[in-house]
Amino acid sequence: MALTTSTPIGRILAAALLLVICGAGASSVPSDSKAPSLSGSELRAEAAERLFEDPPEREAGLFARYALLREAAREEAAFRTVLVEKGGSLAGALAQEGFAEGQIAQAVDALSEVLDPGAIAPGAAVEVAATPVPLTVYQRAAGDRAERLARIRLFPEAGRRVLAWRTGEGWKARAETVDVRTRYAFAASVIEDSLFASGRRAGVPREVTARFANLFLYDVDFGRDIRRGDRFEVVYEVFVDEAGRPLGTGDILFAGLTWRGERDARGYYRFEGSGEPRYFDAGGESAERLLMKTPIEGARVTSAFGRRRHPISGYTRQHKGIDFGARPGTPIMAAGDGVIVRADWFGSFGNYVRIRHRGGFETAYAHLQGFGPGIREGATVRQGQVIAYVGSTGRSTGPHLHYEVLKGAKALNPMTIEVATGRVLDEAMLEAFRARRDEIDALRMQPLTIAAATNG
Repeated sequence: MALTTSTPIGRILAAALLLVICGAGASSVPSDSKAPSLSGSELRAEAAERLFEDPPEREAGLFARYALLREAAREEAAFRTVLVEKGGSLAGALAQEGFAEGQIAQAVDALSEVLDPGAIAPGAAVEVAATPVPLTVYQRAAGDRAERLARIRLFPEAGRRVLAWRTGEGWKARAETVDVRTRYAFAASVIEDSLFASGRRAGVPREVTARFANLFLYDVDFGRDIRRGDRFEVVYEVFVDEAGRPLGTGDILFAGLTWRGERDARGYYRFEGSGEPRYFDAGGESAERLLMKTPIEGARVTSAFGRRRHPISGYTRQHKGIDFGARPGTPIMAAGDGVIVRADWFGSFGNYVRIRHRGGFETAYAHLQGFGPGIREGATVRQGQVIAYVGSTGRSTGPHLHYEVLKGAKALNPMTIEVATGRVLDEAMLEAFRARRDEIDALRMQPLTIAAATNG
């Protein structure tokens, strides 16, 4: 088992030191020859080319080569991860990062020569890098961004890397095949503030933390249930090339979490033996529930279930759902499998969707900006499918989702209802699952503190 705990900078600088010691490989420079000197701008230009163009080796001295690799390390460190949300697009993800529309259009046009941007999977991690741009006082006051999109890197499928970068003549792009090897990374930490902030401090990539949170959408309201002192644990795949450089992250193999001050705890294992990959607790019970508690990612609860003073009418009355504040256009997911019974304008609710589920349950979604593709009365939807987007239609004070769960004519609190799917592994599959569970446990580096709570 190999664990990826070092940084890209460390790997590149280590390679640079080895290069200095070994004399830059087979093509060494004779001792009586004079190595050409390179300016700082030339080194930076060559570093950028080494990352993307793979030009012929330049005859340079050892220290110049070391400086070149050190500059390449800085280039690598400049990348940050952007997530393509469910129902979103690469262009939309870049726009949310604040890059200018013209820059995004040029970059996406270049990428489209080697990749269909629309084929980028929801939840995909795209690495981007930017260069600083000097701004005047007036530009800063106007909110202009002090950086310009410079490079994009993504891995649309195993063994394939797509690169795009800005040059003096415009944007260029290429796709290349890489030798991908799978390693495993482990992280565990106490949550001091939020899951995402604690994950970042523990070195967990943002896209892994996002997938981790999605596994617990059935169990946890991350805006209210997470307390200081709760803990998380995760084992996930890391893809590296033949030199050990990280290429991206893969599936989560184990996710463990405590919440409500460690009063609740669950641990889930990835298992593929039942057909489609799914997650199960240590006893073989599915992580999925009939309905999600939070059918929207990254939102905050702005109004809870129960009696409240209405922000517009001023009257105190029963609030029959939960309001989630989020940016306009944020995708909203179907809380469970079901059939659309209404998708239209509905009075003060504005644009509105209602879904009928098994067991007599229904869910409702209001104040929507618009509807997802194919969302209409009579359509069948799957849990997690994008059905609409956050808006502020109808009687609303700002962008948010109003979410209701009903059974018959009675409104239920979405945060307290727990309805299992009934999906349990049969005896044959359970034996295979236990073997896989033990393999994953062997990858973990500490006692089974979280999973033990679900072992019964």
